[in-house]
Amino acid sequence: MTKWVGIGTALMTIALTGCSSSNLASQDGPSSASVGRGGGAVRGVLLLVGGPAPGSPTATSGTITLRGPSEYRARVEGGGHFKVAAEPGTYEVTGTSPEYGSGTYLCRATRPVVVTSGRTTRVAVYCQMK
Repeated sequence: MTKWVGIGTALMTIALTGCSSSNLASQDGPSSASVGRGGGAVRGVLLLVGGPAPGSPTATSGTITLRGPSEYRARVEGGGHFKVAAEPGTYEVTGTSPEYGSGTYLCRATRPVVVTSGRTTRVAVYCQMK
């Protein structure tokens, strides 16, 4: 089951009917329900990298997907930051951005992330501009 998470000003909300409140997370950390049940979180940023000089990384909006023991998706606002509560396990983290191939090209983290109970794992997801 894919769990959609939208990022708001103070609270990420589940947008998929049937998901429990244990999948809710604030921007400051996973909810106590999530951590209490053995969950953790993935926090990161979606970045455009490369492109014309100077080629500095630029945060971008889009969607992030975590694929592992479960699948989670989060909408990423213009600041590029996201946080998703997830059950423990190893996840491949990918993303898309409307600014990268009109949202059709895949952005990737450089490595899988390991979610550990009660911890937040950090990751950068790169959209490699040519």
